[in-house]
Amino acid sequence: MKTNTIQVRDSFIVNALRNCGYNNYAAIADIIDNSVEPEVDATTVKIQFSTDSGKGGPIKSINIIDNGCGMDFDTMKEAMCLGSMTGKTGETNLGMYGAGLKTAALSLGKKLTVISRTQGSDYISKAVLDITEACKNGGPIELSIDKVPLDEFLSNPENLVNFAEDHGTLVSITEIDRLSNKDRKSFGGQLRNKIGEIFNKFITSNICKFFVDGTLAEPVNLMLNALEQNELLGSDEFEVDGTQFSFNAYYLPKEDTSDSVGEGASRNLRNQGLYIYRQNRLIGRGLTLGLWTRHPQYNGLRIELFTNGTCDELLGSTFTKMVSEQSKETMSQSFHDVLIQKIGVFINEAKNRGQRESAAAKGETDPETQKMYDHVTKEMNDNLLLKINRRGENKPNEEPKEHEHRGPQKNPALFRERKNKWLDGIKEVSLGRNEEMFMFEMSNNKRVVLINTDHPFYNEFYRQLPINLKHQMAKVITCHEIAKQNVNYYGSDDIQQLIDTYNETISSEVGKSLSK
Repeated sequence: MKTNTIQVRDSFIVNALRNCGYNNYAAIADIIDNSVEPEVDATTVKIQFSTDSGKGGPIKSINIIDNGCGMDFDTMKEAMCLGSMTGKTGETNLGMYGAGLKTAALSLGKKLTVISRTQGSDYISKAVLDITEACKNGGPIELSIDKVPLDEFLSNPENLVNFAEDHGTLVSITEIDRLSNKDRKSFGGQLRNKIGEIFNKFITSNICKFFVDGTLAEPVNLMLNALEQNELLGSDEFEVDGTQFSFNAYYLPKEDTSDSVGEGASRNLRNQGLYIYRQNRLIGRGLTLGLWTRHPQYNGLRIELFTNGTCDELLGSTFTKMVSEQSKETMSQSFHDVLIQKIGVFINEAKNRGQRESAAAKGETDPETQKMYDHVTKEMNDNLLLKINRRGENKPNEEPKEHEHRGPQKNPALFRERKNKWLDGIKEVSLGRNEEMFMFEMSNNKRVVLINTDHPFYNEFYRQLPINLKHQMAKVITCHEIAKQNVNYYGSDDIQQLIDTYNETISSEVGKSLSK
């Protein structure tokens, strides 16, 4: 019987490797994972950039250097194979598929160089994976692995700068072409913050220090000061299909104004939710996973969920490790059911506390302004030209129905008046300086527009307006909330996240502008 063979095209393999779901920060974090594995035992990881012209130029290469145990020649050969078998297990290690180093590096640039030395070794293990030609014209993927005598290696001054330890590993990514932000200062600052979030447990436990372009990455206190203020709602352990989980549920006090919480940790809409840790490494932040709908009343809720590397199938994650809101479509139903059973009571508790906070903040508007708001509410509700889509309404019928015509109508109305008013009012409330300029809440199935009196927009601009301009601005704010809610009703989670990010960004930028 004749055996047919087919050609495997290197260029298609390259595209598969480069488009496997990493963003820039997740890719670098995945490479760092190899340094903080228990058997590697690195205490320092340095991420360094090189540019053509000083610190402000575009990034040309990324070097990740650790002082771990290093790799000998045989280990290096195995590590550079796709699907390498280096003895890692899901119970104890961060990685277990043997693909992260290669795919993460190639998602950033076209050339990967790995240099490693074990303590006391008289040679350096060096591997180079170059896909430049494969990217150009479908040429071959080039991989070389060599033993380099130690004296020869140390004779190059550049090697001494990048590889000063007598043991450890250097991962160098060159031919950079996939960075979304090549500005050295900006990208480095964002990366430091991401590392402070992802590896905050390693930093706070003094397991490892991380430096980005020479600056120490500080841990981002994602739970703020909840534990110190005794705001632990509860904790528990459970098992799903043989995988162990544990969690701590917190409610963050609204008055927590910690100065050193790190960017992205503040108490707001985006940061509420689940924080999932795999072997104490953050793999999912601020997630609801369909367990509740984002709303300011849940802003105080944060839950740390801890597990190990056997969780991928349950969480719907891949070898990139990261869990996103989209993972709720692929996660195990059994895990989802157990999770809501365990944390549902804390979700409800957070909602109740948030509602009490909102109720306590009401009643701050002066009588004259509140009278104006009531007038705006009446005008908006009486505006027959203004239509509000509600869930399940205003959708065209698939098959139009024929109506019986009974002759001309007398005094046909141009518009049909709605029976239900949709706006319950506009109020000034204290929501916190880091919250949005304005948002809404539901009351008796109607919207209440909340204007944040703590935001610089209110203090530096809005409250200074004469009453007639406040009247117009209140209408603008109300229409803004209408537009957001219309999109929210019919949008996906991706659109919802974009809206949240837009709201937070514009509120932040307005706040910065008015605070100068």
